[in-house]
Amino acid sequence: GATLTGLTGNLKEMQLGYDMVVSTGGTVIWSGAGGLRLRDSAQMDVQAGGLVDWQSDADLTNFNFLTSSVENAGTWRRSAGAGDAVIDVTFNNLPTGLLDVQTGPVSLEQSGTLDGTITIATGASIDLANGSYRFLDGVTTAGGTAGQFRFQGSATIQMGNTPTDTDRKSVV
Repeated sequence: GATLTGLTGNLKEMQLGYDMVVSTGGTVIWSGAGGLRLRDSAQMDVQAGGLVDWQSDADLTNFNFLTSSVENAGTWRRSAGAGDAVIDVTFNNLPTGLLDVQTGPVSLEQSGTLDGTITIATGASIDLANGSYRFLDGVTTAGGTAGQFRFQGSATIQMGNTPTDTDRKSVV
């Protein structure tokens, strides 16, 4: 797998749009202040074996009216940056996916399904806000996760594979 080192420097943005799907099975290093915008139902796929190494406080945002998404079957890691880093698109951590938050808060600000493995280092957090989040039965926290999930804004949390009214928890 090749390595893509893009989105470095100040105020650079890469836009993916109009139902575009970008897949990686290699390594993507995201550093610097440049944000990433997904537009009009764009989708970013991290394949099994792929790595997105997010080394900044830059945000991943949805632009326009149609919902965009990340489908993570590989590793989505936040390894640098102390400030709040926002994922403002639907984020789905698939059964083979690893969501690895090593530093700072990561705010999920749309909706998503959390499966696979999630690690949160000491002092780090995953903030769930303003969306519906579903933790599937197979989701695990690895390595004695010492960080925390925090609920902010208005979020609906569902636990388990089968939705029932008793599984839903609203957090305001």
